[in-house]
Amino acid sequence: MRYETLQLNCECGQHTTRIREVGFTADHQLVLHWRCVACKKYVYVVKSLSDCWRDCPQEEAKTVDMPQEVVKEQDLRFLRSLGVTMPDTVEP
Repeated sequence: MRYETLQLNCECGQHTTRIREVGFTADHQLVLHWRCVACKKYVYVVKSLSDCWRDCPQEEAKTVDMPQEVVKEQDLRFLRSLGVTMPDTVEP
């Protein structure tokens, strides 16, 4: 299985090296939780599963006919909608 490592950032800009918890709420939301090592805040990323489903690239979008740059941009847009920042897109 192929995947990319995600960089999750606190409001202070510090990225996490460890997720404390991953879970689901009773009202169908995905939750990622960690404690920021820089500012000591507890950080929660919450997104409804229906939003995650809608934001996922469509399977047919990843065909041979579609340029890899387009596929990568769609994937990055989805991850940004979750609050994820990739290492090469972190702004100083």
